Amino acid sequence: MRPFLLKIKSKKKLFLAIIAYTASLIAIWSGISHNSNSYQYILAIISTLLLAIVILVNLIEILKTRVYKIKDEESIALQMSKLYDSSGYFIISSTGSMEWVKYHNILEKLRKKAAQNNLLIFIPKENEVTNKLKEAGARIIDYNDSGFRPSSNFSIIRPESPDSMIAIGRQFNEYHVIEEYHNNETIMFLVSDIQKLLNKISEK
Repeated sequence: MRPFLLKIKSKKKLFLAIIAYTASLIAIWSGISHNSNSYQYILAIISTLLLAIVILVNLIEILKTRVYKIKDEESIALQMSKLYDSSGYFIISSTGSMEWVKYHNILEKLRKKAAQNNLLIFIPKENEVTNKLKEAGARIIDYNDSGFRPSSNFSIIRPESPDSMIAIGRQFNEYHVIEEYHNNETIMFLVSDIQKLLNKISEK
């Protein structure tokens, strides 16, 4: 089963915003007549430009974010496999045993990353999968004794790079939802802070 793109809430918000701004513009332009002064024309033009800017900014944010709803481990692996083909340093934080890496050659991809010292993994408890990656050169941080129990998984690709990518996974009813963010500075700072916090916790 291949993951599919969800209709996300931000699209609904954008649609409602477009309706609201369009209604405002109609009201403004309908009030303009041949007798209207230059101030009213300028106001209408500025309002139109602002609408275009708001729509453009929201569209850019939507295009930077991709959301997938997935039901099984193999489909999770299929989606993550595409990201793990990327080059550069990887940080992975998992709430489980990472059993899904056995699909779609992901384990081998991560082994190559580990051999290049390009892999850091946060996990609640080390297991067979992380042991193999550790042997290959990955840095594994076990946060089980810290009492910290995150409710989401995340992968950061090239965290210090302008073309960074983040995938955040969470459970939603019977589905596993993966949200991908490309070049999103707000999300990057947030996830980076969580990663630093996990690092500090593991040192205690």
